[in-house]
Amino acid sequence: TCIPKEQFLARVKRLTDDWPFGSADALLLVAGVQRKDQHEEEHLADGVWPQTPMMQMWLFSLEFPECIFAVKRTGEMLVWTREKKLKYFQDVQSPNMKYLCRTHPANAEADATQLEEFFGMVKGEEDKLSMAVVDEDPLGPFAQAVVKRFTAKDVEVVNARAGIQDILQKKDAEEIELMKRAGKFSCAAMQECIIKKWQDCVDDEQQITHSAFCTELEEMLEDEAEVKALCNRNKLASNEIDVPVVLLQSGKTFDL
Repeated sequence: TCIPKEQFLARVKRLTDDWPFGSADALLLVAGVQRKDQHEEEHLADGVWPQTPMMQMWLFSLEFPECIFAVKRTGEMLVWTREKKLKYFQDVQSPNMKYLCRTHPANAEADATQLEEFFGMVKGEEDKLSMAVVDEDPLGPFAQAVVKRFTAKDVEVVNARAGIQDILQKKDAEEIELMKRAGKFSCAAMQECIIKKWQDCVDDEQQITHSAFCTELEEMLEDEAEVKALCNRNKLASNEIDVPVVLLQSGKTFDL
């Protein structure tokens, strides 16, 4: 597993060429401690998907918890994370990327010192830094300290949410093809798994909660043999399928 170099650099170039963040000098992506399922459901309940992991997947094709990534309007990139995760970025071998390896074992004093060092790397020769930052609340003191420093009074803050929405909405040919495949798999899963399960519940007059219904579907769609069989029946490549979440929605008073 690695960061796909050509795709990554092409998307960074696309980001800097379009630059949907107004006067900001750089975009900052702050990933905290990885959220558990219940926290993701809280985001869904608010109707807002967290943008940082979406941008990480779009850029890196991987998620990196407790990783700080900045990309300047000039195309310069800066990464601050632990040695093991930093190696993924070093393997890209881009002359436009600078690295800061987080001290191990981590402690608040070392993190604070390195935070100022990383801030200086991002600021460069600018008199005052203008930063595009996602208005999210990352988990963990490390990530929260980074957000606090880059939104302090000596920084001009631009809300990155609209710009990220804009950049993610624009799809290249490869992304469109992947969306078509994902759509085909979703339709097959809906017809052969979800609707069938629903019909079985109705026919058998089962009393089942939404949570239990989703859990059974989730287990079904996380079963490699089940997914492979579903893909084979619908002429899809099972090794390209990854089901991140199963979400059942209905009216508040509806009961199966």
